[in-house]
Amino acid sequence: MKVAGILWRKGEPLWISVRKNAFMWTRSMKPLGSCQDPSRLKIVAALLTSEHCVCDLAAICGQTDSAVSHQLRILRSLRIVKNRRDGKVVYYSLDDDHVVSLLEMSCAHTSHEQPPQS
Repeated sequence: MKVAGILWRKGEPLWISVRKNAFMWTRSMKPLGSCQDPSRLKIVAALLTSEHCVCDLAAICGQTDSAVSHQLRILRSLRIVKNRRDGKVVYYSLDDDHVVSLLEMSCAHTSHEQPPQS
């Protein structure tokens, strides 16, 4: 609907709706962008099967405990992984099934054949 030269959608000016959607899209894409880092991707791949502590992840990924902890802090801030404490040991796992779904959808999307360039 157009009122006084301004496009409206769902009771608000269209530019506000676009700004809200752009913010949500940007926020939604951050977790996928964070997995572009090879070390983070290795960590996420290791956590697909079971939970691990930092020292196990460091051995699996071939990195130091400190480097893995740094990457886990980033992944936790994006809610890709979560942790649980068992005494002095902290175990990490994927945050929920949505993370697995996002990874599966990304892999399915990238496996589509590209049309030949003309």
